[in-house]
Amino acid sequence: MGKNITGPINWILFSFLWIFVSPLPAHAVSVVDCDLVKDYNIDWQDLEVFSRHWLDTCGDCNGADLNDSGTVNMTDFALFAPYWQTEINYAVAAPRCDLVKDYKIDIKDLGIIVDNWLLDCTTNDCNGSDLDNNGTVNMADFAFFAQHWNADCLDLGYLWGFIEQQWTNTMYDLTHVSTYATPDANYPRAVNPTTGKWIPLGMGWLSDLNRWGYVHWAGGYIPGSLWYMYQHTSDQTWKNYAQSWTKRLDYEQTRTKDHEAGFIVPRSFGLGYKITSDPNYKQIIINATDTLIDNRYNPLIGCIKSWNKVGNKPYTVIIDGMMVLDMVFWASKNGGEPAWYNVAVSHANKTMANNVRPNGSVWQAVDYNEVTGAVDLKWNKQGYNNNTTWSRGQAWDIEGFVIAYRETLDPNYLTTAKKIANYFIDHLPPDYVPYWDFNAPEHPEARQVRDTSAAAIAASGLLDLITFLSDYDPAKQKYQNAAVNILNSLASSTYLADGTNSMGILLHGTANGNNTSELDTSLMYGDHFFIEALMRYEDLFY
Repeated sequence: MGKNITGPINWILFSFLWIFVSPLPAHAVSVVDCDLVKDYNIDWQDLEVFSRHWLDTCGDCNGADLNDSGTVNMTDFALFAPYWQTEINYAVAAPRCDLVKDYKIDIKDLGIIVDNWLLDCTTNDCNGSDLDNNGTVNMADFAFFAQHWNADCLDLGYLWGFIEQQWTNTMYDLTHVSTYATPDANYPRAVNPTTGKWIPLGMGWLSDLNRWGYVHWAGGYIPGSLWYMYQHTSDQTWKNYAQSWTKRLDYEQTRTKDHEAGFIVPRSFGLGYKITSDPNYKQIIINATDTLIDNRYNPLIGCIKSWNKVGNKPYTVIIDGMMVLDMVFWASKNGGEPAWYNVAVSHANKTMANNVRPNGSVWQAVDYNEVTGAVDLKWNKQGYNNNTTWSRGQAWDIEGFVIAYRETLDPNYLTTAKKIANYFIDHLPPDYVPYWDFNAPEHPEARQVRDTSAAAIAASGLLDLITFLSDYDPAKQKYQNAAVNILNSLASSTYLADGTNSMGILLHGTANGNNTSELDTSLMYGDHFFIEALMRYEDLFY
């Protein structure tokens, strides 16, 4: 201890530190309930009320019996703790309280709090125990710490070890096993749930050019994951793999048949440029954006067309297209045409107006009339039906509108991102991993399959979203908690592929519950966003 703790109130507080053995209750009380002396502040005066009734059996104990159990004890204090010295309910993330970094919040972490109690330690952050970053370890920090007592944190060491193991095996198979031999590169998207092996899926044949080229929409997630592996480990092996698997996609800069270059290029060349600053990567991003806008943007409609004609639908714009704007915004500011910025804004505005329902759920697809620019139809290709909500589409749009806000600072985009996030979170099952469609009927049972890819995309998007929210915004804690709960669930034995024959990382991913392909299995893009979410989690909290 740095200073002696004196006085009756301080002595009681010191005792709290050592008898704090009860887990945090599952519910919370309002800030009003914790203002025990009703002076519009939650401070030492309210704590004195606790001290007078500590371990008493009483009626309501002057309001200190917050859970109405008839006794004032650590359970009540745990409810009181989140509001200490503030009228706003905000909290420090649980991982910040894992001071010894052993993925548990327990007596070892409490020991660090005690060692630094009431010390002024601005230079070294009190070994991390100055949780509110005010230069002193005091009751405010303990109040933050108290919320997470006995909590488990994600075991990042174990998860990264498993991810590296799976990617090592995947790279070996894709580069050495004859099953995956194709005329060009092979970019699998899903695991065969019976064999556990990645299903071979190569490039398409371009008859007009007499060559192989243009992968499926998810082709960028192999190099993207490899870039993340290199970024996380600094191991040259992963960089070599990432460069090789990225280079094979250079044809994507001339892709005209759909908007999918906006998915493929940012995850391959985009991440590659971010990590290496290779000027060749930058030029490919600019070229891909130029091709995309020249061939797929109609100023009358104000959107980038997603697909070519689908049946009698000539101009379809899907919710997923918000992710494409990441490339468009970036290129407009990094050597491309400045006018591309306005294209991205127009697309975001039209998507916000027409793909998002009033309750925050989304239609996957909107068809526009090429003559008038009016909306002809709103529908779902990958949802259960046109009136339901496809969970992965909902997840795409959390991140999509965060991208739009980040690039423009238009508050309407942030409001929309929050609206979409609220719907996603509020419709999750108890384990925080959504069904492939939030409104799919209970029967037949085949409809009731989960989609871990939607969960991983949403977790990553939510962790991005909270970086733009003030600590005084009550939604921040909701989104943070949901993201962490999703990741904890995905890291559990129910959803993590450890101990199974799958070469993927996450089990129970579903592209479209109406089809039998890519149903209830490991998906390359789900794995990619799980890795991204873990990196964002680590950056935010460790």
